[in-house]
Amino acid sequence: MLFGTLVVQCFSYSWFKDDLKKSHEESQCHLLLFHCLQGGVFTRYWFALKKGYHLAFKDSSKDDSFTEEDCEVIHRMTDLSLLRLFETYVEGCPQLVLQLYIFLERGETNIR
Repeated sequence: MLFGTLVVQCFSYSWFKDDLKKSHEESQCHLLLFHCLQGGVFTRYWFALKKGYHLAFKDSSKDDSFTEEDCEVIHRMTDLSLLRLFETYVEGCPQLVLQLYIFLERGETNIR
C-alpha cells in the first residue's frame, strides 16, 4: 500500500514540475514538501476544484468553444484520473501475481 502511494506522489510531482515549466513558474519547493508529506494528490484536487469553480461561475459569453482555461481544467482532471489508475494498478498487481502463482502451482489450469 505504501509503495502505491509513493509511486503516485512521484508521478504527481513530476507532472507538476512539467506544468510549472510550461507556465514559466519556478516555485517548486512547497510542492516538493507537499508530495513528501503525501499531500500532492490533495493539492492537485485543490487546484483543479479551484480552477473549475472559477470557470463555472465567471461571466463569459455563451460560446460553446473550449478556451485555454477549459482545456487546463480537463488536463488536471485527466491527471488525477491517471494517478488513481496507477495507484489501483500498483496496489492490485502483487495480489494478482500471487493468485496466479498459487493457481499455476496447484496444476488447476484446465478450463472447463
